[in-house]
Order: sequence, then C-alpha cells, then structure tokens
Amino acid sequence: MKKRNLQIFFEIIRHPNLKSGDLENKLHITRRQLTYALSQINQDLADQQLPKIERTPRGEFITSNKITEFFNLETVTDINPGTYREEKERILITCLYLLTSDELISLTHIYDLNKVSRTTAFADLKAVEKFLDKRNLQLKYTRKLGYFIKGPELTKRNVLNYLVTQLLLYDDGHSVVEQISQVTIEPVIHFIHSFEHAQKITYSDESFNFLMLIISINVTRNLSHLLENAHYFEHQIDDTQEFIKLRQLIPNEWITSNSDAEWLIILLLSANTIHGGINITNETLINVLQVMVDKFEQRTFIKIADQNDFVNRLLTHLRPAIFRVRYNLHLQDIGIDQIVISNSQHHFLMETISIIIEPLEKLTGKVFPTNERNLIAFYFDGELEKFSKLHTSKERAAVVCTNGLIVSKLMIQNLRHLFPDISFLSATSAREFEHFPSDYDLVFTTIPLKTNAKQYIIHPLLSEAEQAQLRYQVLNDIGVKNIQLGVENLMAIIRKNAKIVDPEELRKNLHQFLADQTIAELPKAKQSSLVSFTAPYLIQVGDVHDWHEAINQAINPLVEHDYVTNDFRTALIKETASPENYSFLGTHVAIPHTIPENGVLKNGFGFLILKEPITYPNGFKIKMIVPIAVKDTDKHLKAIQELTEIVSNKTLLEMLYNSENSRQIYNILENYGSKNS
Repeated sequence: MKKRNLQIFFEIIRHPNLKSGDLENKLHITRRQLTYALSQINQDLADQQLPKIERTPRGEFITSNKITEFFNLETVTDINPGTYREEKERILITCLYLLTSDELISLTHIYDLNKVSRTTAFADLKAVEKFLDKRNLQLKYTRKLGYFIKGPELTKRNVLNYLVTQLLLYDDGHSVVEQISQVTIEPVIHFIHSFEHAQKITYSDESFNFLMLIISINVTRNLSHLLENAHYFEHQIDDTQEFIKLRQLIPNEWITSNSDAEWLIILLLSANTIHGGINITNETLINVLQVMVDKFEQRTFIKIADQNDFVNRLLTHLRPAIFRVRYNLHLQDIGIDQIVISNSQHHFLMETISIIIEPLEKLTGKVFPTNERNLIAFYFDGELEKFSKLHTSKERAAVVCTNGLIVSKLMIQNLRHLFPDISFLSATSAREFEHFPSDYDLVFTTIPLKTNAKQYIIHPLLSEAEQAQLRYQVLNDIGVKNIQLGVENLMAIIRKNAKIVDPEELRKNLHQFLADQTIAELPKAKQSSLVSFTAPYLIQVGDVHDWHEAINQAINPLVEHDYVTNDFRTALIKETASPENYSFLGTHVAIPHTIPENGVLKNGFGFLILKEPITYPNGFKIKMIVPIAVKDTDKHLKAIQELTEIVSNKTLLEMLYNSENSRQIYNILENYGSKNS
C-alpha cells in the first residue's frame, strides 16, 4: 500500500469507532481523497482475498476479523501507525540488513525488523527477490545460512550506495541506517573531516551527511564476514598519488583488504564539494574540460572572463561526477530540481551540455545520465554564481550531554528545530567528544569542555525565554543573521513613522520576532504520546527512604508486566550509583534509562511519585522517578517531549505530586496528551 493508504488503513483498524469526518480532520484530507484511498485499500485487500472495509450511512467503518488476523495486528496494536512503512521502504531496509548483518537471518528477523506480520514479511521477501534480480543479484535461502544475497561483491557495494541514497528520502531513513550500522558515528565524522583537511576541500552538507552513513555501512559490511571475494575493487586507484596520501587516514580496523581501502576512498572522491582544489594535476581531464568550455562559448556567445580559473573550478566539481559515472555511484540530491524548475534557460543549457559533453563521455567510457548533465549545466550557468548561493556552508555542531541517550536525542531534535541554519552532526558524550574536539565548529553542551570550538553551555530543558536568548546569541555569533543590526534598522524606521512609548520593550519584542524567523517548522509528529507508553498498573505513589529502594520499586511493575528483565534493573542501579552517570529533568525528576540490550523487551514508562523526596548520589532531592524502557529508539521522542513540558509546568507538576493514586496520575497525563494532540 501507499504511505497515506497505510496510515488510513491502520487508523481504521486501531480505532473501530472512528467516523469518516474524524479521520478526515485527523489526517487533514478531503472526503474525495478518503473515498479514493478506501477504493485502493479495498482493491489491495481483494488481491489478498480479504473482505473489504465497509462504511455505514453514518460514516462508521466496518472491518472483518479476518483482516486483523491476516496482518497479525493483535500483536502490534500498541504501535503507532507511523511505525508501518510502505513496501518500497521495507524492501530497502531488508536489503540493507541482508547485506550487513552477521546473523543467520530467518523470516522472524525480517518481520521483527519492519514490525509487520509473517505474511507481509514473506510477501516483502518476494518483492526483495525481484528488486535484486533487476540488479544481477539473487536472494538465497538455506537452513544452514538462512536468507542471504548472492552475487558479485562490487555489485553489492553499488547497491549499498543506492539503498542509503533512497532511504534518506524517508523521514526515518537516517535513523534506520544508523541502527543497522555497527560503527560508532563519531570516528566516521572525524575520518571525513580529516579527508577534507588533507584534500583542502569542503563537502556540501548533504554530501557530508550521506558520507557519514555510507562509510559506516561499508565498514559494517567489511567487518561482517559476508565477503566471498576480498579483491572486488583491486588496483583501481592504488597507484595514484591520492590513494598513497589518503590511505593512511583509514583506521586499520575498518578494512580487511586493499579493495576495502580503495572503495572507501572512491566514495569520498565521488561526493560533491562546495569549494576546494584538486591537489594533483590531471592534464588529460583539464584538456577535455578546456575543449568543453571552448564549445560552450561558441554555442552560447558567452565569454567566460577567466577561462583557466573556470576550468579549475569545473575540475573540482566534475571530478567527483566522473568517479560516480565510472563506478555507477548514485548522485546525491543537492536541490538541483528546484533550480531547474525555476530557471527558464536551463533547458537551453541542457541541450548545449548534451552537445559539448562528448569528450567527457569518451574519456570515461560511459554515458552521463540526465541528473549528472543537469548538474554540469548548473555549473556552467552563470559561471557557478547560483551554485555558490545554493551551497552556503553551514556551521557543523555537536551536542554533548551527560544525561544519557534519551536526553541527548531530545536536545539535538530541539536544537535542529531552533537552528535550521546549523548542521547538527551528532549527539555524543563528553568522553567521546574529547577524542574528536576539532571536528566541529560549535558545541552545545551541558558541561564546560576543553575545545577551541565555540561552545554554548545550556540546560537540557530550556524555557521559551532561554530558547529566545540562545537563538539571539548564537545567530549573532555565527553571522547567520545579524539580528542586532536588523533591530536597530527597524527601530529607526518606526521612529520616523510612529511614537515609541516603551523603546526597550519594543526592542525586546523585535529581537524575539527576528530570532523566531529562523525557526524551522517541524513536521507533524507520527510518534505516540506519553500516555500511550504507560498504564495505571505502571504508575505508583510510594513512601521510601533511599534511592536504591526507590528505583527498585519504580522498576517492579515493568518487570512484572514483561516490559523489561531483571538485567534492566541491575543496569539502572549500577548506573545510578555513579554521581556522573544518571539522567534527570530539572533537579527533582529522575529518568533512569539504558540501552535496549540491557534487558528491554518493549516500550514502557514507569512512574513513581514520592510522598517525601529522596537524595540521589549527586545530592538532588528527587520527588518523581520515571524509569524508561525503550526497545525501538526514535519512537519515543514525542513522549519525552511531553514529559519535559509537564516537568517545566509547575501547575501540572504539583498536580502529579499531590495525586493520591495511579488513576489520578494517569488521568493527568491522558488529559495533557489529548489537549496537545
């Protein structure tokens, strides 16, 4: 099914009393769109020999139990519809998993990976088989080896490149690739940064983010013991000056053969750059580009002022394109489509490029695809004037938090929202940051760090006033938008046309207004609210005397109801015992949590409200403990966001503290979620 159809389908299944009007309002669709989607859904159901979804005259939906049984929905009714992915994305994820996992992969692994029924997983594998056949690869299965992909290693590497490129088109694509990868991202960032420094280049933000993922995935495959041929890319560039210079940058533990090293360097050489030079002379390519520029001038009657300089700039940008075309690597989306649509002369330039590109295609022995020709036409258009506007380099930032993974993810999500003009590469710990302090321009941190980068000390939970102050400070520091100058210019205009009663208040409001203009609009959340992660039986009101007893009591319901194992309890007690290793919101609410491997069975939030505060190892007086079990990372951020909003709301927090039983607490959480949904 299509993505929208899937969302409609699961809304109907999970909410039997939902009416057509409710569904239209919830999903922001028209009656006509809903009717069309239902016809497509019913056709898909008919193809599976399942009953159709009917609608009563009152607009209510009637569904058969056979549908829920077929899709195995009784086992996943607590999962948000956003969890369900359309078939194409599931195929991409499955292929990526098959090409990188060392596990013996069974059908169970496949349906658990995509959170679908066995029937759907089996159908997906059929689609995976067709997908691979078109790329000269085969899906195989044996009892001894499970499911695996058979075919030439170089073909598999090219498919990896395609898979990552396509997954980045989906909202959760970045996080999915990170989860499948078995490589820590900070050393990868450092490696790419070192490559930039060695080559005296700067990658575009899109290229940098893509390289982070594709290199981590390739290294994961290198170390997976899946390679049948270790010499899949041998003696392609190992005799070049670039390879000899750059090979030493690759950590030895990342590669198992010289082919691995050559392939990683090819990936780096094929990525788009904003600016920089080529460190070695390539006379053959320079001559070809000179011929192309001459022909361009002859056909367009445009005289390029400094032809040598322009050829050198083309060399910087077209050399990655040559690597992509020569080795069948996919061009990353850099926003060219928008330029093409808005540029009336682009079609004329494309025709010109199609004529003058012959020497370049002869050199590479390959035909340049349309997207690469679009890019070349763009370079010629205005002698790269528009290209410089399209690719303004963003500051690269890290988020350093001592409060654990969940708070770090919440911080980076909020900061990306506040600062769309900054590229936030990673959320990391202080210890990890110390290894790579020079890889970032900015650092947003909860503790002071030893770094030459500009750092901002912030609290994990920022109020609206603190957010406004931080925006104002950062944007002025990095020059994204000179707010102070803008405010003074506006004040001068207002003085000429109106009487200012309170200049300071006006100046303050103008600061706020100009800072707010930079905030990106967040996409509509597809995640579950806080109340869906908990239940009255996970909530307690207690009277205990020390933190050890309190954590045990808070975790007990999670263990009893099979949300976690006792390993989870052991991990949290051990981590809480260290004054440097626990998580909290503010100074009175603790949110102990750990990685899924430490005994997490499914997603759940426990709540323990204490009648009297207890003292934590760091000296904080804790009045509420919320042990958080997260099995599927990135599906809980809306719930965490709601929790932080509740904690920052003194009225709501007092209502929770004064509650006498679990039902009262649950009702407060439920009411808050319904008002903010």
